[in-house]
Amino acid sequence: MDLATAPALQRALVDALRRRGEVVLDPSGVTFVDCAGLRALVAARDRADRQSPGSVKRGRGAR
Repeated sequence: MDLATAPALQRALVDALRRRGEVVLDPSGVTFVDCAGLRALVAARDRADRQSPGSVKRGRGAR
């Protein structure tokens, strides 16, 4: 996820949140994330928090 792909990622996440109300993101295949990618993820998380305060975030640590 980088400057070139972050806008499409953010649009897809926002669209999915609008349609489904929640998104499960599996980043296990992601090998690189720059600040633009992080910004897209944070923006999606913020939107999810506004839509559903108190929603549960789950994650898996690196192995």
